Amino acid sequence: MKLKKVSKFMTAFVLSLTMICTAMPLNVNAETMQGPEVDYDFDGKKEYPKILFQYDEYGNRFMTLLSMQMVRRIGMENDYISNEIDINPFKYRGSDVRVVDLNPKDKQKEIVIDYSEDGAQSYAEVFSFKNGTLTKLATIDTYPGFTNGRTIESSMNKKTNQLEIFSCSFYPFQHTYYRKYKLENGKLKDVTPNETNANIFDKPLKIKAKKSIKVLNQKMNKKLFYINSGETLTVLATNRKSQYIKVKNSAGKIGYVPITTKEWRNDMDFDRGYGDHRLKQYPNISMYEMFDDLPGFN
Repeated sequence: MKLKKVSKFMTAFVLSLTMICTAMPLNVNAETMQGPEVDYDFDGKKEYPKILFQYDEYGNRFMTLLSMQMVRRIGMENDYISNEIDINPFKYRGSDVRVVDLNPKDKQKEIVIDYSEDGAQSYAEVFSFKNGTLTKLATIDTYPGFTNGRTIESSMNKKTNQLEIFSCSFYPFQHTYYRKYKLENGKLKDVTPNETNANIFDKPLKIKAKKSIKVLNQKMNKKLFYINSGETLTVLATNRKSQYIKVKNSAGKIGYVPITTKEWRNDMDFDRGYGDHRLKQYPNISMYEMFDDLPGFN
């Protein structure tokens, strides 16, 4: 009789243990890293983001970010832990965790994680911590990343209170620029102007004309000057909505060159600048036939 009771007890114990183990996350080899420790919610107490991550099976070259929590120290112990929030489960070459203040009036600071995925695609994830709750504000896709080792960068413009994300466009040819975001009513809003700067990383974008190019005023109704065949010009900015590039010739004169584009397939194509872009005055000639020294990162 006692043997039966012991047998039933052991069976129940094993079943309950199995259920407990099954319910627990199987991040056996997961590790943690700590972000900046500051007063994120302006309550006079400091917190830090604790991020759970896992290295891949091939060593420490790639990591997978899993989740994040806010931790507040009390004495020698971490006795306060916020809600846990998932992070995109991709493999990353590396990541950078920073603290920014996108709106000095709302009494909260934000967390930005910059990272580059295995495969060269880059992202920035933005989180807020307020009233004891951690919230994801946005995942910003800055595709494509850069195969030459340069990854996404974000920076805070304190004059405008805007988050500036280093990104890449294909309009009308591949170049780098900054996308701009502002926090309004608890939501991250894309406030990137239609006319954006055009660079090649941190250098001016200079290309050489293979044909003579007529340069117009901003209203596109008056010729200002010509860029001669063989002359090097600097591309200062692009505008996908109004379809032009803003250029400067070797003498320092500035003007606009209209662009024509075949219809974009979808909003994502427009956002990234994909399309068959050509100068409006040379609609049958590709950009590669128009210019030498066009940039390319892939």
